[in-house]
Amino acid sequence: MAKLQAKMVRSEHCGYSYTLHHSMVHAAVADPDTVSLIVRGPAVKDRFLVTDRTTGQVWWQYGAATESPEEAVAKQMSDHQFAHCVSALERLGLL
Repeated sequence: MAKLQAKMVRSEHCGYSYTLHHSMVHAAVADPDTVSLIVRGPAVKDRFLVTDRTTGQVWWQYGAATESPEEAVAKQMSDHQFAHCVSALERLGLL
Protein backbone atom coordinates (compact mmCIF):
# COMPACT_ATOMS: atom_id res chain seq x y z
CA MET A 1 0.00 0.00 0.00
CA ALA A 2 1.39 3.42 -0.97
CA LYS A 3 1.79 6.03 1.74
CA LEU A 4 -0.29 9.17 1.57
CA GLN A 5 1.69 12.32 0.90
CA ALA A 6 0.92 15.38 3.02
CA LYS A 7 -0.39 18.32 0.99
CA MET A 8 -0.48 20.66 4.00
CA VAL A 9 1.08 20.44 7.47
CA ARG A 10 0.08 22.90 10.17
CA SER A 11 0.90 23.51 13.81
CA GLU A 12 -2.08 24.67 15.81
CA HIS A 13 -1.73 26.56 19.07
CA CYS A 14 -4.00 27.28 22.00
CA GLY A 15 -7.08 29.15 20.82
CA TYR A 16 -6.62 28.36 17.13
CA SER A 17 -9.43 26.97 15.04
CA TYR A 18 -9.81 25.61 11.52
CA THR A 19 -12.32 23.97 9.24
CA LEU A 20 -12.03 21.01 6.90
CA HIS A 21 -13.90 20.15 3.74
CA HIS A 22 -15.54 16.72 3.90
CA SER A 23 -13.28 15.45 1.09
CA MET A 24 -10.10 16.04 3.11
CA VAL A 25 -8.09 13.25 4.72
CA HIS A 26 -7.14 14.48 8.18
CA ALA A 27 -4.60 13.37 10.76
CA ALA A 28 -3.70 14.94 14.08
CA VAL A 29 -0.76 14.43 16.40
CA ALA A 30 -1.13 15.99 19.83
CA ASP A 31 1.11 16.63 22.81
CA PRO A 32 0.12 15.06 26.15
CA ASP A 33 -2.74 16.87 27.92
CA THR A 34 -3.92 18.40 24.65
CA VAL A 35 -7.68 19.01 24.51
CA SER A 36 -9.54 19.53 21.25
CA LEU A 37 -13.17 20.43 20.73
CA ILE A 38 -14.60 19.09 17.49
CA VAL A 39 -17.81 20.60 16.17
CA ARG A 40 -19.25 18.67 13.26
CA GLY A 41 -22.01 19.75 10.96
CA PRO A 42 -24.52 17.42 9.36
CA ALA A 43 -22.95 14.30 7.85
CA VAL A 44 -22.33 14.60 4.12
CA LYS A 45 -20.99 11.09 3.51
CA ASP A 46 -22.12 7.65 4.62
CA ARG A 47 -18.59 6.54 5.55
CA PHE A 48 -15.05 7.73 6.25
CA LEU A 49 -11.64 6.12 6.05
CA VAL A 50 -9.77 5.24 9.25
CA THR A 51 -6.07 4.30 9.40
CA ASP A 52 -4.21 2.80 12.33
CA ARG A 53 -0.80 4.47 12.26
CA THR A 54 0.86 1.67 14.23
CA THR A 55 -0.38 -1.32 12.24
CA GLY A 56 -1.05 0.38 8.92
CA GLN A 57 -4.51 -1.22 8.87
CA VAL A 58 -7.14 0.78 6.95
CA TRP A 59 -10.91 0.38 7.14
CA TRP A 60 -14.15 2.20 6.37
CA GLN A 61 -16.12 3.53 9.32
CA TYR A 62 -19.85 3.72 8.57
CA GLY A 63 -22.36 6.05 10.17
CA ALA A 64 -25.02 5.33 12.76
CA ALA A 65 -27.69 4.71 10.12
CA THR A 66 -26.10 1.38 9.19
CA GLU A 67 -24.86 0.09 12.54
CA SER A 68 -26.58 -2.47 14.73
CA PRO A 69 -27.77 -1.60 18.24
CA GLU A 70 -24.84 -3.67 19.57
CA GLU A 71 -22.33 -1.64 17.55
CA ALA A 72 -23.88 1.61 18.80
CA VAL A 73 -23.63 0.47 22.43
CA ALA A 74 -20.01 -0.65 21.95
CA LYS A 75 -19.09 2.89 20.79
CA GLN A 76 -20.69 4.64 23.77
CA MET A 77 -18.47 6.19 26.40
CA SER A 78 -18.83 4.40 29.74
CA ASP A 79 -19.63 6.29 32.93
CA HIS A 80 -16.08 5.52 34.10
CA GLN A 81 -14.54 6.92 30.88
CA PHE A 82 -16.69 10.04 31.16
CA ALA A 83 -15.69 10.60 34.81
CA HIS A 84 -12.02 10.16 33.83
CA CYS A 85 -12.35 12.78 31.05
CA VAL A 86 -14.11 15.25 33.35
CA SER A 87 -11.44 14.72 36.01
CA ALA A 88 -8.66 15.37 33.47
CA LEU A 89 -10.39 18.57 32.26
CA GLU A 90 -10.75 19.75 35.88
CA ARG A 91 -7.07 18.97 36.55
CA LEU A 92 -6.11 21.06 33.51
CA GLY A 93 -8.28 23.95 34.73
CA LEU A 94 -10.63 23.74 31.78
CA LEU A 95 -13.75 22.95 33.84
